[in-house]
Amino acid sequence: MDERNTAVLAIEQELQKTGKDVVMWGYCAKKELTTVPTPNQRIFGKQEVGWLSKPSNDLIFELQKRQYELVIDLTQHPCLPLQYITLYARADFKTGMQLSTNQESDGIHDLLIRTDPQDSPRFLYEQIIKYLTMISPKK
Repeated sequence: MDERNTAVLAIEQELQKTGKDVVMWGYCAKKELTTVPTPNQRIFGKQEVGWLSKPSNDLIFELQKRQYELVIDLTQHPCLPLQYITLYARADFKTGMQLSTNQESDGIHDLLIRTDPQDSPRFLYEQIIKYLTMISPKK
């Protein structure tokens, strides 16, 4: 992931306009990052993951300070550090893309979307929202 992923930032802005409290976590496979962490945006790099690609205990502790209503995982290719983030996030519901055609469930997500990777996460995001809207109880 690029530190300044404009497509993801646009999605964040859309969600914020609808009144959603958005917290973004991202991984950039660089040792030195220029992005300064904020309460609602955390990009981490190689210096914060161990040799098994597991984020540091400090990072996991930071992640687990909050309870999330929903995790929308926009990862389109296997990325162990982000899989760990999704796994360790305290969330009521987790959704993302099915990264392997051989499995129906990955043991991490509650809802997996079967689609091919795209150049941008926009299509995956729109599919996730479409299915969440379909299964959401009407109030």
